[in-house]
Amino acid sequence: MRDGKSFSTDLRVLICRLCGAPLTASREGGETTCDYCGAVSVLSRCRDERVRITDPTLQGEPDPEKRERLRMASLERQMETYDEEKNPYAYYGTPSGLEHLDLEYMDPTLPAIASEAFRKAIADCEESGGELNDQRLVFWIALKLKNMWVIRDRPHDARPVIETASEVLTDPGYRQLMFCKMADLARKADDLEAARAWLARCDPRPPLLDLDSDYRTTAAAIAIRQGKWSRVLELVGRERGDVPFEPSSVALLQLQRVEALENLGEGEAAERELGWLLDALDHDFLARWLDGSKMLASCKSVWDRIERGGRVSTSNMEHRDAPGASGPAPDRRMAVYVVIGILVVLCIAAAAYLLT
Repeated sequence: MRDGKSFSTDLRVLICRLCGAPLTASREGGETTCDYCGAVSVLSRCRDERVRITDPTLQGEPDPEKRERLRMASLERQMETYDEEKNPYAYYGTPSGLEHLDLEYMDPTLPAIASEAFRKAIADCEESGGELNDQRLVFWIALKLKNMWVIRDRPHDARPVIETASEVLTDPGYRQLMFCKMADLARKADDLEAARAWLARCDPRPPLLDLDSDYRTTAAAIAIRQGKWSRVLELVGRERGDVPFEPSSVALLQLQRVEALENLGEGEAAERELGWLLDALDHDFLARWLDGSKMLASCKSVWDRIERGGRVSTSNMEHRDAPGASGPAPDRRMAVYVVIGILVVLCIAAAAYLLT
C-alpha cells in the first residue's frame, strides 16, 4: 500500500519470522499466513498504549511547571557528562557479535545478512525474556536495516522491521525510539496523519537526553513539513543553548532552527545560526547533506546569501556568547558536540538521505 497512507496505524506490518518477508496482520492478533513462504504465525494482540518513561525524582513534584524545569536541568547535566559508550540508547559503533554487519549500506549482501541477523536477535531476545543486551541488539540491527532501506529510497521496506522491533522490545526507551522512527518514516512517505499518530505514542517529555533529542528532532521534522515554524522553534530552541541535545543531534537541530527562522522572515537570525554551523563543519560535507533535502530546502537559500557576501562571522555574536557571559552553553562546547555529531553521521553514511 503506497498511496500516501501506507504507514497508517490501522495497519500492522511485521516481518515473517521464517523468511523475513513483510507480513500484514490484524491488530487483534491470531493466526497469519505469510504470502511468500506459507509459514503460519500466531500473534498476540498489538500493544497500542502510549510510552511512559518515569523518573521518581521528577514524578514526586506535583507542580507541572517546576517538574519541567527540573527535567530540563537534568537533561542539561546529562549533556555535560554524556558518555556514548555507556549509553544503551546511543547508536555508536558495532556491538560485539555483530561485526559481520559492519558493511556499507549499499553493499549488495547486506539485506540478506542483516535480515537473518535481525530474526536471530528477535528469537534470542524473546528466549531470554527481554534481557537488556538482547534488546540492544534488536534495536541496533533494526536501525541498521532502517537506514539501509532509506538510503536505497525504499522507506516502505523499513516499516515491517521497525514495527516488529517496537512489538518485541519491552524497554520503554527502545519502544519510544522505534515509534519516533516510524513517525519519521511516515513523514518521508508524506503520510503526515500517520506520522502524528506514531509520534503520539511517545512520551513527549522523557527524562533521558537521547530520547528527548530524538523526540524533538522527529516532531520538528513533522512540523517543518506542516509549515508550523513557531512550533519548530518551540522544539529546537530559538537560539543555541536554549535546549540540551545529545551530541549527534546538534547539527540537525541547528539546521531545523535555520529552516524555521528563514520561513518566519527572520533572515538575519537564520544567517547567524547557519554561519555558526559553517564555521564548525566542512562545507563540502554540509552541501552534500543539504542536497535534495525536502525538510531543509530553505537552508540552501540562507547559505546562498551568506556566500554572496552576507556572511555573518561568529566573532560578531552577541555578548551572551562571550567568555564569562551568563546564559546558554558556550559555543566552544557546542562546536565540540557538532563535530562529534557529524562523525557519527559520517559513520552511518546516511546523512543526505536521512534529512529528506
